[in-house]
Amino acid sequence: MTNKELFKQRFEKLYKGKRLLAIQLNGFTHAVFYDDKAEGEPVGKYSVDHYSGCMGDTEAKSYGYNSEAVKQLFSGFANYEYQGNAEEIVYVRP
Repeated sequence: MTNKELFKQRFEKLYKGKRLLAIQLNGFTHAVFYDDKAEGEPVGKYSVDHYSGCMGDTEAKSYGYNSEAVKQLFSGFANYEYQGNAEEIVYVRP
């Protein structure tokens, strides 16, 4: 299974009723972009959840990072692996 497929599968379990737009993986924070629209609808207002394994949980939560869902989504994808080698996985093009 590719990372793209894995993230899609995890997202659908963790973010029920939401549409996955993109995943960003980088050296300090990972991010998931999503909205409430149906497949095929244009992208409008969207939400972003961030994950950082580079901060303690208390500090991360003070920035609004590391919700339980986003921690599960990015489990096994350490930030340091993407330092200087960021990756973006796009699911819906605006």
